[in-house]
Amino acid sequence: TLIKSSTSYGPKKNDDTLSTALKIGTEKVHAQAENVRFVKALLQREAPLQAYFALLVRLLRVYEALESAIEAAEKDTKYNFFLQQLRRAPALRQDINYF
Repeated sequence: TLIKSSTSYGPKKNDDTLSTALKIGTEKVHAQAENVRFVKALLQREAPLQAYFALLVRLLRVYEALESAIEAAEKDTKYNFFLQQLRRAPALRQDINYF
């Protein structure tokens, strides 16, 4: 799988952060997803360009919605919990514009 809890960079079983819980909790699903034909082709850089482009467009819509909701939530709290480094929409737009 892409996520290995035994490595120094992977999640630790005794780490109780949300991100670690999500990584550990979705390990099985990630492993299953890696065996889907399209995902296999994508990971091997053999996915059709048109299918990859369609994936980018769909992901952009998802990340724009998520990032917008997080920004709205931040306005209602004193905490800034969404780091700029975690934003994916700008990179997705850049990739889409490349094609």
